[in-house]
Amino acid sequence: MLRFWIRKQTMPQNNTEKPATFQQALNRLEVITEELNNPNLELEAAMTLFREGLALSDQCEKQLKQFETEMNTLLSDDKSQTV
Repeated sequence: MLRFWIRKQTMPQNNTEKPATFQQALNRLEVITEELNNPNLELEAAMTLFREGLALSDQCEKQLKQFETEMNTLLSDDKSQTV
């Protein structure tokens, strides 16, 4: 019974939609990390979680680059207006 519960709790989400926000993606990455640290996790489930984690990591990295670009644009616009 416990093994069934563990398997059910560690199975990856079948949701193919990306998290809506950066914070949601980061939160999901934290959950995936915890699940991957479970020594009872089956290999197939671990690989699925690992793939999901890589995709989320890529998504977060792209968002961070977009935020950085936007911040640099805003800062350069602000400097040009004050001069």
